[in-house]
Amino acid sequence: MESEQSERLVDKDFQKWSPVQVAEYLGKKEGLDSYAQLFQQHKVDGSVVHTLTDGDLKEMGIEAIGDRKKVLSAIKGLREASAQLDREKILWEGTEERYWSCCHWARSTCCGCSTNDAEKYTLRYNFLEIYRPDYKKVGSIRCCCGHSFLNLTVDLSNISNVELEGVPPPCMDQCCCCAKEHEHVIVNLSTPENGREILRLKKGDGAAMKRKLKNQVEIMQRMERS
Repeated sequence: MESEQSERLVDKDFQKWSPVQVAEYLGKKEGLDSYAQLFQQHKVDGSVVHTLTDGDLKEMGIEAIGDRKKVLSAIKGLREASAQLDREKILWEGTEERYWSCCHWARSTCCGCSTNDAEKYTLRYNFLEIYRPDYKKVGSIRCCCGHSFLNLTVDLSNISNVELEGVPPPCMDQCCCCAKEHEHVIVNLSTPENGREILRLKKGDGAAMKRKLKNQVEIMQRMERS
C-alpha cells in the first residue's frame, strides 16, 4: 500500500507543494486534521515535509507520542516518493559520437539518406542507462519494421573504475575535413570480470561525463560503506 501511495505522490510533484497544500494533505489523514494549521504556521512546505523527524514534530508542539507516530506514518509515503525522485533524476544525458566531421557524416550516411544508429546515454543517481538501437536495413536504408533495441542498466555500485581515452581521427579526415578528436569514457565493471562499457562522445563531453560519473560512483561507494 505504501509503495503504491509513493508512486502516486511522485506523479503529483509534491516537492513543490505550498504549506497550505501540505496542511491539506495531512488534514485528510485520520486524526490529523487538527494539526493542519500547525504545519502552515511553521511554514512546512513540500521541500521539507519529508525530512521531518520525531524531534521536529515535538518542537512544533505535537506533544502526544501517538499523534507524532501518526504524522510520521502519514509522511512516510512522501519520504519514499522523494527517494524515488532522487533515484530517477537525470544528472547527465549524451549521444554517441559516430562521425569525425561533416564530411565523414555525409560519406557514411549518403548525405543523410542512411540512418544514424547512435547510442544514447543517461546518468541517474545510482545507475547508468545505455540505449543501444539495432535497426533492420536493406543496404543503407532503414526498413519500416523489425527493429530492436537493448536498454542496458549499469548499477553504479558495480563500477570499479572510470577512464578517459582521447581518440584522434584518421589523418586524411584530420587534414582535409577539420575532423575533431573523440573521447571515450571507459567504464570498467567489477562483474563480469574484465567487463566494461565504452561511451563514445565528442571532445569535451567525455571529460565532463567522466567527472560526473566518478562523482556518483564515489557517492554510492560511501553510502555502501556507511
